[in-house]
Amino acid sequence: AVPFSLTAGESQDIPQPILTNDVSRVKLSIINNPNDDYINANYIPGYKNLRAFIAAQGPLPTTVNDFWRMIWEKDVRAVVMLTKCVEVFKVLKSIILIVRHFHFTAWPDHDVPQTTDALITFRNIISDFMKNYPRTPILVHCSAGVGRTGTLIALDRAIRQIDAEDQVDVLGIVRNLRMHRNLMVQTEVSLGLHLLT
Repeated sequence: AVPFSLTAGESQDIPQPILTNDVSRVKLSIINNPNDDYINANYIPGYKNLRAFIAAQGPLPTTVNDFWRMIWEKDVRAVVMLTKCVEVFKVLKSIILIVRHFHFTAWPDHDVPQTTDALITFRNIISDFMKNYPRTPILVHCSAGVGRTGTLIALDRAIRQIDAEDQVDVLGIVRNLRMHRNLMVQTEVSLGLHLLT
């Protein structure tokens, strides 16, 4: 995957940014200059859906407006937050887009939840909600948008593959995720979480 390189965009990333892969990078509309289309986010395929997810870095004070612009422009109906709460809702130009916010708090940074039961239940709740919006992506973020984000997306893909094929290729899923966003599913511990489910 080819990383996106944009000096102006790099200021919108966390101190050691996860570089977006240009081929699957979410592009915002250009407002004032060509760099206005940058946000640290990538489209990630789900099982049989090329744009089932958007994996994103969590919003920073300097990027929160772009984060909400992405939600608006990409018609996101579900935001899955896998980190501590910062900001939940904003109205744009008095036109309201109803967005369901899913917040999973039992997942420590650089670790895994105590059990997989709560995470699978959480994933199932999101999946049930999204049946109402089959054509819109699910925005998933944690701090960097790769560790917990990649693990949840990989879990969803694995469950869908098992349901459809009675088998799962976990390493293939992770490899495919990393083609779209570098460092997805960061640790062996996260990968082990999938192998146990």
